[in-house]
Amino acid sequence: LQVALVASIAMVVALQPWRVKWLNRLDILFGIALLQLLLVSALAFNTIEPHAEVVGWICLIAAIMVAALMPLFLALALLKRRGAVLRHYQFFLCQCSPEASACARWLSMELLDKREVTRGVFLESDSLMSLDRMLACVASDVDVLVVLGTQSVYYR
Repeated sequence: LQVALVASIAMVVALQPWRVKWLNRLDILFGIALLQLLLVSALAFNTIEPHAEVVGWICLIAAIMVAALMPLFLALALLKRRGAVLRHYQFFLCQCSPEASACARWLSMELLDKREVTRGVFLESDSLMSLDRMLACVASDVDVLVVLGTQSVYYR
């Protein structure tokens, strides 16, 4: 159970599955609290059983492993917060109308030719398969959102 909790906390730190930042932090906090509760309760054996010492040693080793891995998780969270991890796109181009798609395509080609652009350019018209996926991508995988000021943008 402790291994599953550590894996769950690591996944939440790395992937940030919730759209709201404070929910991710709350999930991490509750995971750590539950993990500590399990570790403390496992060490609080009051019976003398033949395997109690073995279980105590296993819990102690698990506690040491969790304490050793926490700095790694915190460093990963700090890198994620700074945006240095898992950002696939440097720009997201939103044109919101078919009449601006040629301009958006031209702008994406111009951006990709620049030396300063080291990651991809996400063009809205290329990936309209799923609106939820696109919104999640804009929320977590894009540094700069560019909205082309067309007439359709003002009506939305």
